[in-house]
Amino acid sequence: EIITSISHLTGKSEFTKPTFTKAKHSSTGMEYYYYKPSAPAPADGYPVLLYLHGTGQGGDVFISVANWWTHNFDILKDAVIIAPIWPVSSIQYNLDNNWDTSGNAVTIVKEIAEKKLSLGGSLLNIDKNRIYIAGYSAGAIGTYRELARNDGFFAAAVPMAGATTGTILNNKALKNTHIWGWHGSADTTVAYDLD
Repeated sequence: EIITSISHLTGKSEFTKPTFTKAKHSSTGMEYYYYKPSAPAPADGYPVLLYLHGTGQGGDVFISVANWWTHNFDILKDAVIIAPIWPVSSIQYNLDNNWDTSGNAVTIVKEIAEKKLSLGGSLLNIDKNRIYIAGYSAGAIGTYRELARNDGFFAAAVPMAGATTGTILNNKALKNTHIWGWHGSADTTVAYDLD
């Protein structure tokens, strides 16, 4: 159904699979995949999508499931995509050590936007009004947490099968950010009623 909708929106039935490049952030040591558009940046700069994976996509699993991006790619092809990866040894609920405020995922995007970090040897012109965050499962939990920690930095968020608890529930940043949440009520891994 989603693929049919995307086909209708884009007028296409064939989609291009994106090519991601693996890199390592020099100061935090976090590995990540990135995609940068081949077309020149628009006058306002490229939009950016920060994608936080779920627990089961740690290590190099992300690239093996990169075909997940294929059907959405015609919508995202003009955006910079940053997809950081957890080390294989990460523990599922050790979220604060993976998507934490000290840097790692969000620091990568901030440095790219401030032209302090290049992608493939290029400093990119970024539209700071179009920086988005999305995540699946543990990445959706991380999405909510990073929204709370970075008030006003993200234009919008798409958490999928996530959860909000404690003080995050009433966080001003979440109230002031456009959020398009997705969660199936039959989810037995992350409780639906926490999202």
